[in-house]
Amino acid sequence: MLKSGNHVTIIDPMRGVAALAVVIFHYLGSVLPTLRPNGVEHIVDYGKLGVQVFFVISGFVIPYAMQRSGYTWAGWWRFMLRRIVRIAPPAYVAALAMIGFHLLSMVVNGRPVDGDPFPGFGFAAVFGNLTFTAEYLGAHWYNFVYWSLTAEFEFYLVLALVMPLIARGSPHWRVATLMLALLASNFVTGPKFFAYVHYFVLGMLVFLWRETATDKRILLAIGALTCALGIAAGELTAIGVSVVAALIIASGTGARARATDLLGDISYSLYIMHVPVAVFAESIVKRLLPIHDSLVGKSVLFVAYLCLALLVSYAFHRLVERPFVKWSKAIPQRRNTAVA
Repeated sequence: MLKSGNHVTIIDPMRGVAALAVVIFHYLGSVLPTLRPNGVEHIVDYGKLGVQVFFVISGFVIPYAMQRSGYTWAGWWRFMLRRIVRIAPPAYVAALAMIGFHLLSMVVNGRPVDGDPFPGFGFAAVFGNLTFTAEYLGAHWYNFVYWSLTAEFEFYLVLALVMPLIARGSPHWRVATLMLALLASNFVTGPKFFAYVHYFVLGMLVFLWRETATDKRILLAIGALTCALGIAAGELTAIGVSVVAALIIASGTGARARATDLLGDISYSLYIMHVPVAVFAESIVKRLLPIHDSLVGKSVLFVAYLCLALLVSYAFHRLVERPFVKWSKAIPQRRNTAVA
């Protein structure tokens, strides 16, 4: 697998493509009313599966990084702190953009943004959005894409507990037992992670395949069971796309390009900023340039919104996200030097 240091380079292009797929789905299929109908909603609907690809990537890359750093239980709080510093502050800044737009809409129009319920500033809304637990508290999101961050953080908590038990050198039976236990959590109602555990497990299986000596027959059997459970739940297409993503990581391909690397660099910023950018742009453009009544006009607007989202996300990545990435890496980790 093509690597730069300990960095698996295929991950960046995959993140970038997945983020772009989600953006196209939201712009043409669900979020922007002036771009619909457009005749391609049924096609771009598949773009929402980019989130499942994100989960597969996390399932691989997070344990990969933990093993390379010599993670132990004693360092769980440092691990969580690094993830929180890396992810949460940029998300808060992006949420402020949506809050500002809701407030502006109330000043100009006398009501919040249409089709996007405003949570307000009650305890449940503020605390829930700060901790990515809004759905559990019965509150709405300031930026609705944050539902996936709930699943991500829950995965980090689970992995902080499980990782030393499945890392390199773990006995086959223990790895198999723990992976089956994770899959069994799908039958439990509650945490968001449980509902999407299939996709994280697929990524974890790739990690175990490439980075540990776990019996590959066991991993193949668990992989087949994972797919069967997802298909039984009516997620055939999502499982199919996720399996392809897992196979790309497992294949060791070095396929990449400068454009996809750049897209991968800004993928998180693009994911959390594309909704506020598009909603804000649409509210202005449709008043200044009422061209959305024609298919050509909708096409022009889509390209304009997409380009604007990419530009804003690039600036956001450099000015907001990148400093927090740097600060998260500066947090020391407790290392097991024998493992690392």
